[in-house]
Amino acid sequence: MLDAPARSHLRIAIFGFLALCQHTLVRGQTGTSPDEGVRFTPPTTVWITGATVTIAPGRVLDAGNLLIEGGKITAVGDVAAPPGADKIDLTGKHLYPAFVDPHAEFEATAAEYKAGHWNENVLPQRRMHAVANLDAAKLEAFRKAGVAIVLVAPTDGLIKGHSTVVLTGNEPLEK
Repeated sequence: MLDAPARSHLRIAIFGFLALCQHTLVRGQTGTSPDEGVRFTPPTTVWITGATVTIAPGRVLDAGNLLIEGGKITAVGDVAAPPGADKIDLTGKHLYPAFVDPHAEFEATAAEYKAGHWNENVLPQRRMHAVANLDAAKLEAFRKAGVAIVLVAPTDGLIKGHSTVVLTGNEPLEK
């Protein structure tokens, strides 16, 4: 039989061992929730070929090539495909150097709306392509910021109606 000090030391040793085992078991468990936050994405190289590339107003490359390395455009024009690059053929497609604004509010002309609803702010039948008051200065500001296309929605209304897509440039898309 062990004396009192030896039993005390044995209890401390057993308690420490069990605590270490419990900590190891809890820390070794894997969760079932997906990873959240910033993840490492290895750099990729993409070679786009065959597209009509608009470099700037009036500067267009027919069947041009575009090289994207690490998420940045590194070359445009007569560029050969580097080894290991993902290849995308966009023959017959157009590439434009611009952003798309998914929501821009413009005023709509006042019109007689007969929605059949008790609330005059419920306007599901309004079509912005027919009633939008496109402010030239606002479109110019979008264009200077690098935005080529905006989705125009009305500024007023609870249920506002249908939006429309508008080019910020002065020239038509098809020439």
